[in-house]
Amino acid sequence: MATMRGVAVLAAAGAVFLGGPALAEPWGPLDGASARAEAAARAALPRARVDVLKARIDPLTGMAQATTGRSEPLANLASDLSGRFPGLGAKVEGEQLRLNLQSDVLFDFDKAEVRKEALPVLDAIAAGAGPLGKPIKVQGHTDAKGSDAYNQALSERRAKAVEAALKARLGSAAVTLTAQGFGAARPVAANAKPDGSDDEAGRQRNRRVEILIGG
Repeated sequence: MATMRGVAVLAAAGAVFLGGPALAEPWGPLDGASARAEAAARAALPRARVDVLKARIDPLTGMAQATTGRSEPLANLASDLSGRFPGLGAKVEGEQLRLNLQSDVLFDFDKAEVRKEALPVLDAIAAGAGPLGKPIKVQGHTDAKGSDAYNQALSERRAKAVEAALKARLGSAAVTLTAQGFGAARPVAANAKPDGSDDEAGRQRNRRVEILIGG
């Protein structure tokens, strides 16, 4: 009997200490409403992670962009190149990285031989793009000064010159390279001002070679 009374006293003391029945456990089974709330919270976690990724701001484009899957290596490469060459205009567009190289930096006036001063940026592009194994497109563009036929030929020669320089630097990397010229057909700025006078700054922007990685 003394033993039984001792057990009863200990049980009562436990009830006072825990603030409830002696056998109650705070980590015990949930009631129906709590269980449903917990399940809903767990189900929302994956969606929350996706929302956070989608809301991530790409510092290179200033646009909301999801950086999951295959676009992540391109975003990393764009960030690296932009940090080293701020004027490169690196921009991730979906599954493609677009790089903008001004022709005035790449070539002498009216020429299609890559200047040695431009080689470091091509070294960096090849070093970063090679391991990705993604196709690379080189596209040449000119301003509107001169005949269409002349500008088309010049844009093609310049695109091929950059393609050759990249190919030499990529070595045995499994990358498909193509080159194409568009002449003055795809301007990114006006070649002339509204009054018809020459827009030198606009023409300078149009003289460029674009490198597209991926896509």
